[in-house]
Amino acid sequence: MDKKQVRIYALLTAYSWPKRRLGYNTGFRNKYFLKNARKVNLKMNLLKDYKLLEEHSNQYLCAFHNEKNNEIVYSIRGTDLIDPKDIFMDLQVLSGTEKRNKRFKESYEKLKLLLQDYPKYTFTLCGASLGGRIAIDLLDSDLGDKITEVHVFNCATSLAHLYKSAQCLSKENNNKKNYCKNRVIKLHIHLVNNDPISILSMGELSKTKTVYPKKSESPKYLKGKNKKILTVHSILNFV
Repeated sequence: MDKKQVRIYALLTAYSWPKRRLGYNTGFRNKYFLKNARKVNLKMNLLKDYKLLEEHSNQYLCAFHNEKNNEIVYSIRGTDLIDPKDIFMDLQVLSGTEKRNKRFKESYEKLKLLLQDYPKYTFTLCGASLGGRIAIDLLDSDLGDKITEVHVFNCATSLAHLYKSAQCLSKENNNKKNYCKNRVIKLHIHLVNNDPISILSMGELSKTKTVYPKKSESPKYLKGKNKKILTVHSILNFV
């Protein structure tokens, strides 16, 4: 796995959080309370080939177009702890019922529209925490065959998800459902050592799994004064 490319996907995933979008100051909270949060500059050298598709992006996810590589990257953010809708979906993750949530259905429809608008492009899905779980659920859906790769960072995982993954290994599962095949050839799991929210993802079926050490500070190429990384669950550990 190309470490530089993984870092690019982690940066694009970080950008899916509004608080990490440089120049995105709409809203009182982002403008005043989160002004020192570390932010991703899409004009930085690493990301210069990725252009934001604003018409396909919102508060939860972002779509990027790399014309040089004929690639679309679809990144999905994780939980915003002050958003009750996110907290409710986190609870659904615990029981494995998050696909019933409106946010998953909206993510599905957005991806479906992107696939229709860019039929000749490769598609990479990225997500962190709750967003990582949504990305895997999209890979498991009927759109999964059209997705090229999925990269998830500290993906929220419950025992219900491990049970579904284990079904792929059962000898009784003779039909070997499509989601099993897609996970083996397309899913890349990235997690930080000792992260309690994503630790169970080590047991999920995937092409690769990579464990990273926690970082103490985020890199210099990010903007914003808060350089220190406080938790093992932060997306900044991967950039």
